[in-house]
Amino acid sequence: MKTLITGGAGFIGRWLTQRLLEDSERLTIVDDLSNGRVENIAEFFGNPRLTFIEGDIRRHDVLAEVFKTPYDIVYHLAAEINVQNSIDDPRQTFERDVMGTFNILETCRQTRTPLIFMSTCMVYERSQSETGIDESHPTKPASPYAAAKLSGEALVLSYYYAYQMPTTVIRPFNTYGPFQKTNGEGGVVAIFIKNQLRGLPLRIYGDGTQTRDLLYVKDCVDFIV
Repeated sequence: MKTLITGGAGFIGRWLTQRLLEDSERLTIVDDLSNGRVENIAEFFGNPRLTFIEGDIRRHDVLAEVFKTPYDIVYHLAAEINVQNSIDDPRQTFERDVMGTFNILETCRQTRTPLIFMSTCMVYERSQSETGIDESHPTKPASPYAAAKLSGEALVLSYYYAYQMPTTVIRPFNTYGPFQKTNGEGGVVAIFIKNQLRGLPLRIYGDGTQTRDLLYVKDCVDFIV
């Protein structure tokens, strides 16, 4: 198979890259490195089945270059990753997450390429139950980040209904594991480990009774694939 990953130099993208290369797939990564890091995927650069393109999916010339190769499937992971950044600069989040997703969808529609869209658990209303939630749980755009992801989901589903384009939306919960950044709301495990190693206190907000549903990154990638 020929596969494209947008945002493949990010945390989850790095592990998805490893998994797909292990499955002997031919793989292209496009990433503008605003959140991702070359160091995450540098160990794979010697693999002849991997092509890395540094570029912004908001640019049509970049997508024209990327889609010179036909793909069997696209994993769309490229996005803003920090809720606070979206509050501080909502325009940037909208342009990256909504316009970027639209550009990928349009290109996939024109090339008849199936798309997997990585959304987020942040689209959900807070759970009041200890038994957890499922996909039918109410959504709540409590931040521009969540709103942008919900907008992306709606766009993806509209292309399924209007154009019969094969699409899937995935809402992973707090993913953790090696190569995760030690900042941002989703990196609580990495932050705790970093502070423990440095002898710093573990900062707990509120009364400490809140819970998170943690997902190991390799398990996340197994589900995606």
